Parts: sequence; structure tokens; C-alpha cells
Amino acid sequence: MVVFVKLLFLSVFALIYMPLTLMIFYVFLSICRYFARIFHGDVDVKIVKIDRWFRLFGLGKSKNEIKVI
Repeated sequence: MVVFVKLLFLSVFALIYMPLTLMIFYVFLSICRYFARIFHGDVDVKIVKIDRWFRLFGLGKSKNEIKVI
């Protein structure tokens, strides 16, 4: 019974909190990009590649790499 409860907790954590954390991180990167464009007009911060977790949940397209031009 204890093992079942632990597995249930881990599955809920994996299905709810991990995607939520990744979405919050993605929003944080978007906000950083926005402020970089405001304060540095000539600096274009582009999120070129995003982690495959983001791609899995439909939030991005490629792997994790942030490129500052």
C-alpha cells in the first residue's frame, strides 16, 4: 500500500508539476528576451533552440540553446 501511494505521488508530480515548472521557465526566458529588447535596442536575444521537454509539451521546437546576437 505504501509503495502504491509513493508511485501515485510520483506520477502526479511527473504529470503536473514538471510541465508546470518548464512552462514557468519558458515564460521567464520570454520575459528576459522582452526586457533585453527594451533596454538594448541593438541586442536581439533569440531563443534558438529549446529543450526537448518543451518540444514534448508543444512549447518549443528544438534542443536547449540560447543565442545572443
